[in-house]
Amino acid sequence: MKKNQHLHQVVSGTLVLSVAGLIAKILGAVYRVPFQNLVGDTGYYAYQQIYPFYGIEVTLALTGLPVFISRVVAEQDDRGKQLAVARLCRQILLVAGVVIFALLTFGSRFIANVMGDAHLRVVILGLAPVFLLMPWLAVGRGVQQGLLNMYPTAFSQVSEQVVRVGWIICVAVLAVVNHWNSYRMAAWAMISASVAGLIALGTLWITNHSLWQRAGRQSSPLTWHRLTKRLLTEGVLLCWLASVTVILQLVDSFTVKRALVAGGLSEAAAHVSKGIFDRGQPLLQLGLVIATSFSAALLPSLAEKWRHGQRQTFVQVYRVLFHVCITLATIAAAGMMTLMPVINTFLFKNSRGSWALVILMLAVPLAALVSAFCAVLQSVGHLWAMTSGLLAGLVVKCLVNYPAVRALGIDGAAWGTVVSLLTTLLFVWRALPAVVHQGGERHFVVKLLVITGVMVVVTGGGAWLMTSWLGSSRLSATLVLLVAIGVGAVVAIGLILHWQLLTIEELMALPGGEHLVRQTMKESKENKSNETR
Repeated sequence: MKKNQHLHQVVSGTLVLSVAGLIAKILGAVYRVPFQNLVGDTGYYAYQQIYPFYGIEVTLALTGLPVFISRVVAEQDDRGKQLAVARLCRQILLVAGVVIFALLTFGSRFIANVMGDAHLRVVILGLAPVFLLMPWLAVGRGVQQGLLNMYPTAFSQVSEQVVRVGWIICVAVLAVVNHWNSYRMAAWAMISASVAGLIALGTLWITNHSLWQRAGRQSSPLTWHRLTKRLLTEGVLLCWLASVTVILQLVDSFTVKRALVAGGLSEAAAHVSKGIFDRGQPLLQLGLVIATSFSAALLPSLAEKWRHGQRQTFVQVYRVLFHVCITLATIAAAGMMTLMPVINTFLFKNSRGSWALVILMLAVPLAALVSAFCAVLQSVGHLWAMTSGLLAGLVVKCLVNYPAVRALGIDGAAWGTVVSLLTTLLFVWRALPAVVHQGGERHFVVKLLVITGVMVVVTGGGAWLMTSWLGSSRLSATLVLLVAIGVGAVVAIGLILHWQLLTIEELMALPGGEHLVRQTMKESKENKSNETR
């Protein structure tokens, strides 16, 4: 009975956290569209240049470090030791937070100059204080997750994102009304991180306050040195894995604008061009939302099956993960690539930079597979293979990006991201356990490519005909997009069901999967009934 209650608590808590994460990610992607529409490509550039630093802070405070802290807390056998370890974690992270804050504050001029735009200094200063909140947020969430209470993390995550998005949109409106320059607007937009962080901290304090009050002052079973060592290995790796695309964006911040100027563009034109390239980030994020959330949700199940030696069941869970991730990511990427000029016009008023965004969408299935394969490697304890793969991808991005952008413009930055993720993918794929390579997925991949090809031809052809008839205005793009997405979804889902690309178990894992399964079974029964007659 007690074991069942524990299992129910874990499953329901994971579901709550997954839903909250999904809501927060969607909010974090969607707000950028009205924001860009208000401030333009130049204002969007000023904001996006520094955004990767915020993305890293989110990883530290929300995903990577809380997961690490929850593991360390869960390892302790009584409440006093759990809170003592959490307290020591907070002390170590306070040092790290102050160091990062100091580096950003006192090094803001240097960072801005390396990015090739001294005016960005004020934007960096607007963001820096949020790192002082990071230790309290990470430990507050990690402790509750270690005690299997996911609700505080979920509520603080959603409330933080709602406040931040609301603040940013208000700042954008004020900037337009009062004619602020792009850097002042971006600095005030970055202050949203600290304001939202304080709100999240307040929600965590409500749940954590009584917990800490009841706990005595017990010494930690882990020493400062041992915990710091684990933090710098396990903790950093978890954070890195959770922020792969954000780190690649950071490389873009340091290289793209400078390379565009070196390639012959003026400063102003380079700002606009980088802002256009950054339009792809919310599209990339939305394309990855469900696939990466699915990887995180299945990680505990994979780890449990491997730990108990259930190799056959482990392979079954892996196949569900692989099939669902690659199906969702491939169809989403192909759809966005096919409709990119229309999507670009609908979201951002014009179709500038559409080819670069088409190239960038190749990163969606690559990043989804990296996430899925890394989940497998985490579950079997092959952390070094993950580290080497992530490091190899980052090195490739750093080496390729500047010359590629100088030669090809923002298309080069998109290719840099794709080649980087492909490098990481090859490393982690080769490191997968032999048991998952034995089944062979060629038949599945061929089916998926055919289905995707048919969807692309039908959707792309229909969109081209409608655009030829209606024109390329934003209003017509809206209509074309609504029809094309509907047709594409019907074609893709219909072919997936007709050719049985996914098993019933895999269909059930999809959003709305239960309805699809019921509909499929109903049609199957009707067909059998007709054949009998």
